[in-house]
Amino acid sequence: MVGNTIEQTGPITWAFKPTSGFVFTKNVANCFRSAGGYQGIYGPGKTEGNGTIQHYFSDITDANRRFSDNVLIGGNASRYTEFGPMSKNVFPTTAVGVDPSLGLQRDDLDSAFSRKIICETTTSIVDNTSVTPQTWIQPQPASDLLLITTVYYGNSTYHVVDATGRMVLQGELVASPALINISSLATGTYVIRMISGSTIDTRTFTILR
Repeated sequence: MVGNTIEQTGPITWAFKPTSGFVFTKNVANCFRSAGGYQGIYGPGKTEGNGTIQHYFSDITDANRRFSDNVLIGGNASRYTEFGPMSKNVFPTTAVGVDPSLGLQRDDLDSAFSRKIICETTTSIVDNTSVTPQTWIQPQPASDLLLITTVYYGNSTYHVVDATGRMVLQGELVASPALINISSLATGTYVIRMISGSTIDTRTFTILR
């Protein structure tokens, strides 16, 4: 881990077995003690800092500087005495005055969450406004039973999703037409997705009683 800003409090690490190759340099991290009493570089059964590093990350030394140049805000400097003279870790009580060139800048972090990322997909979506529909749903509105006539049956499934995006019903489409019992669903508008291999055919229906 190099050049990160870690905003959480409590333990930075939660080691569970000795490992080699771990590097932690040029990071800015909150190290305030959590409600459970944990903070900083920690591994179960060992004290924070020296004890954890010596047991879980035994190939880290002050001389090789693989735990170095960190700003551990609120950390306990007395627990890192084996990694001070050459490693140059610092332990300010607050973030005030911390060198802004260290770690990941908060503005950069915020901007990363505002980026619009478009991911390509190999799944094909059937255009249900096409001239020749592939699926018919009756009746509209429905009450207790929904009749589905579709070309997507056999090795196919259906998922019913409510207005909040929660899946409320699912099953297999082994034949067409298929009769689905929707009596357990409340009045409202739903989306039903017929899934056949990489193809998804999406329709809407309304329940009115």
